[in-house]
Amino acid sequence: MGAELTEGAVRESLTPLFPFLTRTLQRGCAIATTFFTVQGAPVDSALAAYIVRWYFLLALRRRIPALGVEQVEDLGLSGISFVAPPYHLRIWKADEAHVAGLATSSTKQAFFAQQMTFDWVRAASIALNLAVLWDVDAQWRLRSLWVGPPQVVHERFGLAWQFAIPIDAAEAPS
Repeated sequence: MGAELTEGAVRESLTPLFPFLTRTLQRGCAIATTFFTVQGAPVDSALAAYIVRWYFLLALRRRIPALGVEQVEDLGLSGISFVAPPYHLRIWKADEAHVAGLATSSTKQAFFAQQMTFDWVRAASIALNLAVLWDVDAQWRLRSLWVGPPQVVHERFGLAWQFAIPIDAAEAPS
């Protein structure tokens, strides 16, 4: 049984993950900025993004059964990959609403081309590869969070269509 590939169906299916995604990314951003404050140094975007990914990965692995996710993988500088049946999601820091630096990896290119290249992905009956892009403001607070099927847009990797995951600015990271 395949999943519907419409924006509405994807949004409805992933809605239970939204609070986890926003809280965890907000907390990861807070941890990253605290690190640089303690060091008395300006925020280094590359290291801060890695700290956020590291925190997100730890939190996701702790909540695998509760969230109903599978196949959690750390992709290092290439984000985090996991399955929220029937979707395969990869999470990246956004670069002007695009994913930066993906051109050199054939597996990333395959993901963006909607190719189900890995055996475990084919075996899981994945219906759609989805990218989750997160972005921050100048103070490294979570500014936006978008979900959509990835595609190449003007020789950059972007989203075919997208919807925003609501971010409650008043909510303190937990």
